[in-house]
Amino acid sequence: MNEALALEIEARLRRHRLAGLEPLLTDGFLMPHYGGLSIANVPATVATMLGAPLPDLAPPLPRELWADLAEGVRRIVLVLLDAVGYRAFLQALDDDESLVFHRLVEAGRLIPLTST
Repeated sequence: MNEALALEIEARLRRHRLAGLEPLLTDGFLMPHYGGLSIANVPATVATMLGAPLPDLAPPLPRELWADLAEGVRRIVLVLLDAVGYRAFLQALDDDESLVFHRLVEAGRLIPLTST
């Protein structure tokens, strides 16, 4: 996992605001980031990586997050954990070295995204 990249994305997500909704926010709440850092962007990303872009969907994730994984790709295994919380997931990884997710993180990419 590229920790510096993940930290940069997390910081961008924490700064992201949707106009008019700031008064409704509680501490730690993140706004959905549909413009490129959301699970809504995953289908177009997978399709683009496989050479079949889907222009009618939300745009793909930024290329710097996946371009190095796309060369020669024929199959993609996507593991999506929603409602776990990125920091809680990182803590679980730190707490338990036997979790199978360690192998997945080493073989792929672990990045924080928003959902609804």
